[in-house]
Amino acid sequence: MVQLNLTISLPLRVVCVQCGQDLALEELGPSPGICNVKCPGCGVRIRLIQGPAPAAPKPIDRRMPPFRPKPKT
Repeated sequence: MVQLNLTISLPLRVVCVQCGQDLALEELGPSPGICNVKCPGCGVRIRLIQGPAPAAPKPIDRRMPPFRPKPKT
């Protein structure tokens, strides 16, 4: 068995939805896989984090509880 730890770099373009300009790399984060980007036009800052996809939310049980009549006294 062979285990490989790979890092793959992909070109990524991040565009501000407010003013349409490309966001520029502001600083690298405290650990690998984290960086901050900033819009030069309006100043919006975004932290990009490389990580696993979030887990799917648990389904909510929307069934009605069983009907239990009140006891007669």
